[in-house]
Amino acid sequence: MLCDACKKKEAEYQTTNKYDGVVVKLHLCPECQRKMVAGADFSAVFERVSKRGSDEIVCPSCGTREGEMLSSGYLGCERCYEVFASVILPRLRKIQKGSRHTGKVPYSPTLVKEDYEKLRIELDNALAVENYNEAAKIKAKMQKLRGGENL
Repeated sequence: MLCDACKKKEAEYQTTNKYDGVVVKLHLCPECQRKMVAGADFSAVFERVSKRGSDEIVCPSCGTREGEMLSSGYLGCERCYEVFASVILPRLRKIQKGSRHTGKVPYSPTLVKEDYEKLRIELDNALAVENYNEAAKIKAKMQKLRGGENL
């Protein structure tokens, strides 16, 4: 992270101060930290950093703040999904294939019958070539798929 004061060097120190009633965290490089300890005027830096968080998104329903949501990973209410969509969706797309939940395929008797028919054809083919090990595996899949239904 770059120094909040000079924006050139890597920050090694963190200072927390209150500026105009707002708690402000400054990340400083060693040189800027020495200047601050020596009494240099950092009010412009404090003002700039204190305003940096003012455009933070806040859920009007529960009051959850964007920074709070990002640090905890939790949303406060169902409205937060709409309010923080611009923040959540890009991150969601990075960690999974898409941003829409597709779920599993729902149970369908038609699909079960189709799968059962495919397995029956595979079983007939395995028996025709006398591959009894494969036929036993296919028959076990058919019994599992059938699960007590009459097909």
